[in-house]
Amino acid sequence: MLQSMTGFGKAVVTIPTKKITVEIKSLNSKQLDINTRIPAVFREKELDLRNMVSSRLQRGKVDMQIYSEPIGVETTVSLNLPLMAAYKAQVEEMAVALGIPWPEDWYSVLMRFPETVKSELPDTLTDDDIAALHQAVDEALEALVQFRSKEGERLREFFTVRIERIRALLA
Repeated sequence: MLQSMTGFGKAVVTIPTKKITVEIKSLNSKQLDINTRIPAVFREKELDLRNMVSSRLQRGKVDMQIYSEPIGVETTVSLNLPLMAAYKAQVEEMAVALGIPWPEDWYSVLMRFPETVKSELPDTLTDDDIAALHQAVDEALEALVQFRSKEGERLREFFTVRIERIRALLA
């Protein structure tokens, strides 16, 4: 079966303490190139997840993003103001040194820097968390493969029609 290398798959798995969302997209590439964005709590499972992807996909530039949202858990979230002040000072210094204007929207600029928002979430994985993560990745991969197969079928039909037209013209 012909498969396109371009595709998208998404899955959401909910367990009592978390909602895990996995999005995987792929583009044309001669080799398998996997890029991941994974919450810190799941970092220890990154190699397992990469192996799951490589077992299902042979080629393509693959971007996998994983999001985890707590459910029913009260969390404390705070802004790291001293760090944000240091970032702001550095951006101002850079703007003066390069002769460029300061940002118009400081809030959006500062919120993009790492570690500006702190949350007190549990940083240990349970067996349920790991099982849900694997299930979400597997479902997203399945959706991606189905998408690539449908796109491959469209490509096959496209080329079949054109090849038949060429045969007719040659005759």
